[in-house]
Amino acid sequence: MIPLTDRYDGGRWSGRTRDIQADALAIDGTALAALGCWLTDARLGDAAPSTAYGDMPLRAGGIDQTLEGPCGKAVPGRRPCEFDIATDCDAADRAWTRFALGAYLGKTVEVLYAPLQACLRGRLSAGPWSDSNGISTCTLALNAEPYALGESKTSTGSVVVEGSAWAEPVLDITVETARPNIDVALDGLRVMRIPSASGNFPAGARLTVDAAAHAVKVNGNPACPTLDSDWPVLTPGPHKVACDGCDIRIAWRERYMF
Repeated sequence: MIPLTDRYDGGRWSGRTRDIQADALAIDGTALAALGCWLTDARLGDAAPSTAYGDMPLRAGGIDQTLEGPCGKAVPGRRPCEFDIATDCDAADRAWTRFALGAYLGKTVEVLYAPLQACLRGRLSAGPWSDSNGISTCTLALNAEPYALGESKTSTGSVVVEGSAWAEPVLDITVETARPNIDVALDGLRVMRIPSASGNFPAGARLTVDAAAHAVKVNGNPACPTLDSDWPVLTPGPHKVACDGCDIRIAWRERYMF
């Protein structure tokens, strides 16, 4: 957390501290500075593994029924986070600030927390505003996913997932040679086949495979993979994603446990 050591008596803050703290937090790409606020404190909660155990006759300690992700780890629960913010705007601007923040409340947002250098995603809520010595303060609460999120992409098909959890990629495929099917291979094994509804995919056709949203589009129109297809999942480490006769670009969200 950025240290808050530049505060004056009586609740007044120096311009230097306000400038630093106004850029310490952004909501869906909008910095607190644009809302006339700055960050005063942050508390990031734990993300404990969601375990489940059940009694079983003649078995000491029962049986472990914990659900595990593709990495073989227990899926962690959500992470409660709180961000204290302040503003010293005049009455008219203060009302605008509260309305502007209200546009994000109740929505799933991505909060960029500068000391973490990554985003947290979850639903945002806010407590009541309080006024003292010309400064209004409020606490934003984020019911966040357990991981910090980062952006990665490659245009070579060679992927290295550096996070501590699996990633669900978005594949941007451009057909270079006309063909009836698009076959996506992960580490040498075919995981998905997308057949053409018109007989052939012409050269220049664009396909998007969004593994997180479970959606396939061909030139912007929804399409379906075959029933024996799987959505590609990238576990931490190196991978090779290939698509014969096509140019493939890959984007994914790194997910870090902290």
